[in-house]
Amino acid sequence: MHKKRKETSTNFHHLLVFVFIVFSLVILMMTTSLMICHGTRTHQK
Repeated sequence: MHKKRKETSTNFHHLLVFVFIVFSLVILMMTTSLMICHGTRTHQK
């Protein structure tokens, strides 16, 4: 029983890390796309 509880907390920790990585990737992609949009806009001008 004690072992199972520890396993669950480990799984939860892995889930948190996974969510954090995905969140960081999304922010990175959004920033890159925003920079590209800004770059093309300045190029057109």
